[in-house]
Amino acid sequence: MSKKTEPREEVVKFAQFMELKLRSNDHKGGWKDCGFHWLLDRLNQERIELEHAFDKIRSDCGMLPGSTIENNTVKIDPEKCMKECADVANFAMMIFDLLSADPDKTEHEWRHGSAVFGSWDTP
Repeated sequence: MSKKTEPREEVVKFAQFMELKLRSNDHKGGWKDCGFHWLLDRLNQERIELEHAFDKIRSDCGMLPGSTIENNTVKIDPEKCMKECADVANFAMMIFDLLSADPDKTEHEWRHGSAVFGSWDTP
């Protein structure tokens, strides 16, 4: 990927939101010393949280029990869903960052990873 391109407006908007989420967790120390599999596990946890943020949609559409449709409109919490999207993307970015920082690292080195410090659970 050597060709320089201007990011799309939507990408910039999303990246800025991702950065806000990262900054809100700066006190946790970062991801540079986190193991690959730990980050992958956290990405999956965040993916599940994103899916749960949309469970209300499924429920309101009759796919899950528990909620009702008001005036045939599906009600979601866009802010919650956007935060979960950013969490998923941030963990993917962390994995990308570690891989791109040392592309010569062997599979064995990634499999065993490095020590995990702190908790990158998002508020």
